Amino acid sequence: MIFIASIAGLASLARTEPFILFQIPEAREVLRAAMEEVYAVGRCPGRGVGCRHRRRHHQGALNLKPGSKPSMLLDLEQGKRLEIDTLNGTIVRLGGEKIATPVHQTIYVGLKPEDDRRQAK
Repeated sequence: MIFIASIAGLASLARTEPFILFQIPEAREVLRAAMEEVYAVGRCPGRGVGCRHRRRHHQGALNLKPGSKPSMLLDLEQGKRLEIDTLNGTIVRLGGEKIATPVHQTIYVGLKPEDDRRQAK
């Protein structure tokens, strides 16, 4: 979830493949913040999820090859429903009032209307 929700959400919001997006230093920092949010939500008491390999996930995202795209970005490009509720929406909901998730909230708010339009079709 740390890897997929963060990369898929940011790449889909930017409508850009991760390799290109993460050439931007600020995007790398937002990626790190997004991953930290998922980690914090996972460590929240009662959630039972954690990850000791945050740096590895971040570096793995930065090492994605040109042309690789997360499935949510492919779905966006192909006019299909998005995984926004399952990925970023879950992080926001699980964080609730206890864990701040501003990056994932931004991703969710930025993509949810598009997904709703697609569902209505």
